[in-house]
Amino acid sequence: MLLSLQPVRQNAQFSATATYQVGEGKGGEHPVVCDGANVLLLFIYVDKPGSVTDYTVLVEWHGGGDDGYAETQGSVSAGIDTRSKTSFTFPAADITAPATEMRYVVVVPVLGRFARISAKSTYGAGSPIMAILAGTATTVGGEGKSRGPFLVKTAGTLATSATITGDGIGTENPVPIAWADRVVLLIDAKLAATSNLQVWMEVSPDGMDFYRETYWTGSGAVTANLKKYSYSETEFGGVGVDGADALSLDAFGAAARFSFNMKAGSATNLACRAIAGRA
Repeated sequence: MLLSLQPVRQNAQFSATATYQVGEGKGGEHPVVCDGANVLLLFIYVDKPGSVTDYTVLVEWHGGGDDGYAETQGSVSAGIDTRSKTSFTFPAADITAPATEMRYVVVVPVLGRFARISAKSTYGAGSPIMAILAGTATTVGGEGKSRGPFLVKTAGTLATSATITGDGIGTENPVPIAWADRVVLLIDAKLAATSNLQVWMEVSPDGMDFYRETYWTGSGAVTANLKKYSYSETEFGGVGVDGADALSLDAFGAAARFSFNMKAGSATNLACRAIAGRA
């Protein structure tokens, strides 16, 4: 359940290569108040006007004082546990397309009363811009309740290499999730042979701008990856079978929308509904 939205950084340019800026880097810390929350959401907007290698975001926690404490991860070798700060890096592979602007959402467990958000970028020509809106949420209370189903996509075809959001007819078909923490996607489809249907989710803090769901790999400076769910014809009962599948996702924000990409093969009777609930 979404509790609050708090601006951290508003379209601020990076002032020095590979140097962390707290908040907007203007002397204000912009702490995020996390009282009553167990999940911190970072809605991150970035652009790439010049040559950018990566963006990195660091979250530090404190209980009310001036010092911030970063989460650490350990790597054990020869009986020695070496600790390193946990940071979130968006690599060049994920920020070069589209080359103008990107939106991602990062989900972080709450480890203190206040959070301090810092960011840096390695770049060449042109100082890139980043904006961060922080949201707090809780997964406690109201368990077992659900709403829906909400229509995401009416039945239709999807050809090879085609990508659509919602129905693909100009409306996004957003699913309200402000009170929820899980969304179950009910997918009906008839897939051709050697099909690869990809599905992904974006969430919005306000129902307007949508941010791509990510997952993280590695330790220390972990790497962002765009989250996709792939289906073959097998999951729907075989070639030409009009089958169904349910996909359960974590959902934090005010609204969620879903996109479909036919990487290989084709689909007919592709339809989708969603149920939002409290797990």
